[in-house]
Parts: sequence; C-alpha cells; structure tokens
Amino acid sequence: MLGVASTSAQGGSEPDPGMVVQFRDLDADGQVTPLERSIQVWDDVGQITGQHRLQADPDAPPLHDELLAYAHALFGDLNGDSVVDAADIMYMLEHVNAVDPTPVQGDVNPDGAVDAVDLLVMVGAMGTVISLTDDQLIDGLMDMMNVYLLSDDADIAAIADAGDIGPLRPRISIRCYRIPAFPLAAHCALYDRDNDRVCGAGPQILAPPSGCIRGYCREYDGSAEQGMEGACVGDPLGCYRSTPIVCPDRAAGDALMQCVSDYMLSVNDGCVGYHFISGPNSNTTIHKALTCCLEDSGCSSPFTDGGRDPRTPPGTTPGGWAPGQGFDLLPPCVATE
Repeated sequence: MLGVASTSAQGGSEPDPGMVVQFRDLDADGQVTPLERSIQVWDDVGQITGQHRLQADPDAPPLHDELLAYAHALFGDLNGDSVVDAADIMYMLEHVNAVDPTPVQGDVNPDGAVDAVDLLVMVGAMGTVISLTDDQLIDGLMDMMNVYLLSDDADIAAIADAGDIGPLRPRISIRCYRIPAFPLAAHCALYDRDNDRVCGAGPQILAPPSGCIRGYCREYDGSAEQGMEGACVGDPLGCYRSTPIVCPDRAAGDALMQCVSDYMLSVNDGCVGYHFISGPNSNTTIHKALTCCLEDSGCSSPFTDGGRDPRTPPGTTPGGWAPGQGFDLLPPCVATE
C-alpha cells in the first residue's frame, strides 16, 4: 500500500519504500506516525480540492487528474511520467519562487519552500521508477487518507493542534462496509457526517435477500450500517472504507443529500426486484442516486471518476456498483426545481 505502514493509526511507522516526500513530526515526539502523515496528506488534498472548487476556468484539469498528480509526486515523479529524472528536477526548479508550494511543485521535504534541500532529496531519488498503476496510486492515496478518517477525534486534535493543521473531515462520503454474513461482499451507502445520517438501500426480505429494493435516509444510530461496523473485527483500518464526496459549500451538500433522499423515495414508489450479486441491489441504487444528483448539486466524486469503484475493505467487491442492466431497471432521476 502507498504510504501506509503495517502499524496502527496511532503507532509508530517505518519509512515508506520508494516514497520521496517527507512528512513532519507534528507533535515533536521523535516519530512520524501514520496518523501524522494522513493528516498532512488531507491538508494537501484539501488545498487541491479547494483550489479546484474556486476555479472558474472550464479548462482546468479534472480533479481526479490533480489527485493522481499528487500521488505521483509523493514518489518524486513531478511530471507524471512514472520515473524520477532530470525532467522532474527542471519542473521543480520552475517553482523555486512559488508561494506556499505543494509536493507537486517540488516541496518534497516539506518546509514551505522549494529550495536546495528539496533539490538534494530529488537528486537522491533520481532513477526511481514508479511501477504502480494509476488505480494503485489512487487506492494507496485513499488508504493513507482512511487512517485519518478512522482515528479518534482526541488523537487527531492533539496532533493537528501541535502542527497548526486543521484539515476538515469530509462532510459526505461513500462508505463501503464488509457484509458480516457475506465477507467477500461490500455494502455501500452515503454518509452525512454533519447530520450523522446515512442513505442507502436494501432488500425487502433479509434472509435470503429478496423482494423489492427499499431505499432509506435515516439516522446512523441504529442503522444497518452501524450494525455492520460493530460486527467487524480484525481490520486495522476499520470495518469500512470511505470515498470522499467533494462539495463546494454547505448548500451544495444539502442539495445533494436532499436529491438522494428524493430518489430513494422514488425507488420505494414501485417494486424493483433485488438481486444480490448482479444488481440492482443496494450498491446499484446508491450509485444511480449519485449519478442523478452529483452534477446538479455541484458536488463531485473525483475518486470514482473514470468508472472506478469506491474504496472497499480488502478482499471485498461492491457487487452491482458498475452500471449495467440494474441501472436501467431502477427509476429515472427525479426532476429538480
């Protein structure tokens, strides 16, 4: 995995093989933990998504491409050609006077400037070949980010305050859980952190899963998703994986959740048969709802762009997520005013 040591989120870590970007010891305790790295990655990603949200330029690169460029830069590959060479050094030197530079611009040590220290680090990494695919790079970036998402608030506050960093947890995310009764399968739902609510779908009859699909938006407390979280054991990164949804402001997030809620009601107006493996199932339903609602709300899902599945626990797949016959069987999008 990219950037995630084989230790707990709060424990110590060993250097990451091949990674060039260095991370600060935020609480000055003599070690850089996975949580400290995760906090700093979130801070960098927050800058990327923040800049993207503020851009009015229609020719700006897709947010997914910007995040992929950041994942490459963690290895010193600043120009994205999967090798650290003279071209990356030249690219770094072009940003010597950059204000508040990012790792993508060459601040790899990082100390808030592109300088001789960065040059020495990059020279030491010359010749490094990045053998990971784009999908593996994005998956690794998400693994790093999930350490932050799954850590205790008190641990996060102590480290972030010490390092003068205050990254925001994403308000809305796709959460995919390992299904206790079917450990190779993942159930995905939409989680609203601000309101502690979840939108998802499931079968009318639980055992065996069958009947009509039934959508819902409800409090997380007492939900099926909370039950799956409580039933999980043995996964050091938790019982689910989160894929953030990027919204420009609170109003856009509210619009997204309302649209998804309206779509779930439309699902319940009829009786679409539930098919556990191929779909339509819970994953097909939440994917169709997001397909209907993301663009109109102004939000986006950069980590699932290009047909990528949302992140799931290791060894699980979100069956029914990929568009197919299941999409066509579900209701059409609900018109918005």
